[in-house]
Amino acid sequence: PDAGRRTLLPHLVAGLSHEDADVRQAIVAALVRIGAPSIAPLSEYLQKSNEIGRTDAVRGLGMVIDRQRRRVLYNDATSEREFAAVAGPLIRQAFPALASCLAAENASLRDAATLALAQGGSVATLQLLQLLQSEDTQQKNSAAVALIRTEKFLPKQRPLPVNIQRVHGRIVDSLLKTLARDDAVTQRSGVRLFVALNVGPEGAAARPYLERALQTGDLATRRYADIALKRIENTEQ
Repeated sequence: PDAGRRTLLPHLVAGLSHEDADVRQAIVAALVRIGAPSIAPLSEYLQKSNEIGRTDAVRGLGMVIDRQRRRVLYNDATSEREFAAVAGPLIRQAFPALASCLAAENASLRDAATLALAQGGSVATLQLLQLLQSEDTQQKNSAAVALIRTEKFLPKQRPLPVNIQRVHGRIVDSLLKTLARDDAVTQRSGVRLFVALNVGPEGAAARPYLERALQTGDLATRRYADIALKRIENTEQ
């Protein structure tokens, strides 16, 4: 059955260019049922210019990512090898393809892409932090929106699964670099993520950047910086 599905995949994905919306939705549903094997062909399809088909592809990819996050990436029983087998294609193929859609002129496509990236949860966060450095203003602002939407998809269980603990360690390292930047969008996104991740003692190195954020003119940035600093103080007591 798996071999048959893989053979069928190129034909299904090609059908996303069909002009009938009902046909496209049926194809998306089939691709989501197939699951992880759909990641690569959907990611490749996103490089095409058909705006209608691309939006459906993004939505389908987001649903596949959502299922993989819940069933594999956030599963305590997932081995390091199993985690890598799922996270690898997402990091190498899905997230970069979705990131390219964040700069699109089509607002529906951008919105679908921010949600699909957010559904990657912790694993997508590193990609989004990197996109905050984009020279494309639209892509950068969309990445900031995606980071906010990611908060809903961060892991709730404590302690964190071992694989996610490793990911969060890399996120904190990247977050410190993000907080060191001066522009308002990056600073606000970084401070808010710092709070959403509930960073512990390892975040003490961010204190100078958080104290600087308290001086900004943006009320939301100051509020999140204040929360973050109080948490750091509590962990040090």
